Amino acid sequence: MLSQRLAKYYLMRAWDMDPPSMGKEIASARTEFDGALSALRSAPESTAKIKSELDAVALQWEWFQSALGLEGAAAYGLIVVNASEAILNSMELVTGMYEQLPAR
Repeated sequence: MLSQRLAKYYLMRAWDMDPPSMGKEIASARTEFDGALSALRSAPESTAKIKSELDAVALQWEWFQSALGLEGAAAYGLIVVNASEAILNSMELVTGMYEQLPAR
């Protein structure tokens, strides 16, 4: 859901709705996503299939961050929204894969 939060912030800025705390919120969401993705990618429980999906998420994340850097460019709004949805869908798939792992 962090990717969707970032897309929301991007769109708010594109629409000139930029509360003073937004920069801090954006930085916090980016840091949180980076940390979570890194932790999942290095988790010993991650199977090859999970790691493959997380690699795809990492690639989407890199691309998404580039698009986020184009703040205010309303033409990129759809790209940002689509990327955030793709990341969310992949992370939901990964969550399902973790849920299927045998209990320790």
